Amino acid sequence: MNKEERKEYNKKYYAENQDKYIETSRLWYKNNPEKKKEYARQWRLKNHKKIEQYKVSFNNNHPNYIKNWFKNNAEKASIIFRRYREKNQRRIKAQKIANKAYPIKQICNVMGCNKLGEKHHFNYDKPLEIIWLCRNHHKEYHKGLL
Repeated sequence: MNKEERKEYNKKYYAENQDKYIETSRLWYKNNPEKKKEYARQWRLKNHKKIEQYKVSFNNNHPNYIKNWFKNNAEKASIIFRRYREKNQRRIKAQKIANKAYPIKQICNVMGCNKLGEKHHFNYDKPLEIIWLCRNHHKEYHKGLL
C-alpha cells in the first residue's frame, strides 16, 4: 500500500469510526485535565501570532456580522428576542429594580474578599433582597461550591 492509498484508507476508517474517536478523545481530556491545560498552553505559545490575528479580525468583523445577521434574519431575530423576554421576564424586571436601588457596586459579602461585587438574587419576586458577590464567588455559588 503506497502513501496515497494509506491516506485514503485512514480517512475512510476515521469517517466510519468517528464516534469512537470522539468518545476516546473526550474521555482522555476528562481524565487528564493537567495534560490538557499544558497542551493548550503549549499551543497558545506556539501560535501566538495566529491568535492575535484572529482577535483583530474577530473584533473588526463581529459587530458587522451580527448587524447583518439581524438584518437578513429579522423574523428569526424577533422570535429569539420574544422567547428571551418571555423566559426571563421576572429576572429582567428584578434587575431593573435592583439597578435603580443600588446604582453603585459594593464589596463582595464573602469574608476576606475585598473585590467589587455583582448583584445576586435569591428570588426574582423579591428584587431588593440581594447579596453582593465578586465574579469568582458568584461562579462558585452557582456551581454549588459556596
